[in-house]
Amino acid sequence: EGCTYRNRECPNYSILAKHPDYEIRKYSAITWVSTTAEHSYFKIAASRAFTKLAGYINGKNNLKLKINMTIPVRMHATYKEQSTVYQMDFKVPNKYAAAPPLPSEEGITFIYDEPTVYAVRNFSGPAWHEATWIEESEKLAESLKNDATIDKTTYYQVKYDKPDTIVNRRNEIWMKKITT
Repeated sequence: EGCTYRNRECPNYSILAKHPDYEIRKYSAITWVSTTAEHSYFKIAASRAFTKLAGYINGKNNLKLKINMTIPVRMHATYKEQSTVYQMDFKVPNKYAAAPPLPSEEGITFIYDEPTVYAVRNFSGPAWHEATWIEESEKLAESLKNDATIDKTTYYQVKYDKPDTIVNRRNEIWMKKITT
């Protein structure tokens, strides 16, 4: 049937290994709809990217189709000298994954992930500041210091809850297994 969290579709995965502060998970193939926003301030870039993707799922696509919001929202940061480029991804619902509606706006693309293994650290609480994500990624990297199979130089910020959810939030750091 598939993964759901708070009545929203999420990516299917299996747990390959459990450790005290992280899991190794294998995710099924996932189609993401993606955009980027560049800014020196995390919240502004995230808001711009979210607004663009929200437009896509709310009908700014070639079928004028309203698409159910899925989870998680996945972000990746690429740091530059004066600013940061944030890539934000929404999971495309399974029923559209093979042939998603095409975006009506420029700057929206699709990412097709093959089945992928990630090291995942789960944490709760508000995660509105870049510093929180950096701190949690450093904790995961430290836990993985003896595991040469995981790329600890980059990570995804993964959010499962609406921004106004404060109690019992589900946030995750994903670090990808190096493929050979």
